[in-house]
Amino acid sequence: MMISQEDIMNMPEKELRAKLMYFAYRYYDYTIDDTSTLKVRKVYEGEDKQTLQGWGNYSIFVADLDNLKPLNDTKGHAAGDLAISIGGRAILESMAVNKGLIGIDEFGELIVREGENLEGIIDIVRHKAMAYRIGGDEMLVAKIHDTDCIKSIQGQDWAFMETIRTRFNKHISESEIFQGTKINISIGSASSIEPRLQNQDIGAVQEIADQRLYADKNWSKGMNDSRAQGATRREVHDNMFNNFNSYYGPENRAPRPQDELGNF
Repeated sequence: MMISQEDIMNMPEKELRAKLMYFAYRYYDYTIDDTSTLKVRKVYEGEDKQTLQGWGNYSIFVADLDNLKPLNDTKGHAAGDLAISIGGRAILESMAVNKGLIGIDEFGELIVREGENLEGIIDIVRHKAMAYRIGGDEMLVAKIHDTDCIKSIQGQDWAFMETIRTRFNKHISESEIFQGTKINISIGSASSIEPRLQNQDIGAVQEIADQRLYADKNWSKGMNDSRAQGATRREVHDNMFNNFNSYYGPENRAPRPQDELGNF
């Protein structure tokens, strides 16, 4: 539908407003959050959550930013929005790396295969992956697993979280506005295959991921007793995982059918 400048000038105001609203809804993607560029919460709470619940093995990752309020107070809310956008970008890049769509060299630079475009790859991941902004600076990722081995999933999940942290820190360090600040990202994860969480709904898995997020946040801030005793971030994470599941033996679970979401 072509509209000339003359048509616009002669169009009644009510009709013009209606056409502008039509084009706004037709061409703007309301499933993507403007700041983080992740999917919005309503997408997660709707069909995606129901789809994920039907899968056998998945992990939930919950992340948020530390020291965002001091950043907003000292550098302004534009700086805070930039930090949130970097958090979203770090998640999308990490998901692309996790699936082998892009690589990382020894200097932390992303490697794209010849003939491919980085932003095109990130945009595909953005719309296909299950990654969401669910609060002010809180983000959630759901990742499907094709193995029943808890130790393997635990290792994969830790590597994924470390990639997110590394990507986030790299982008933060490259922006002058964050110099002198202590902005960083904390992450917690939980998996539906953990013995204690088998046969539980996705809400229970997310709740445990939240608990581990705050343990990670406390470690980052130096508030964790284990850190005071010299424990590494990985050791704190593994201790929470092992203590939570230590009294529950594994159960046999029939694999569930997979669909196109299995790509992520």
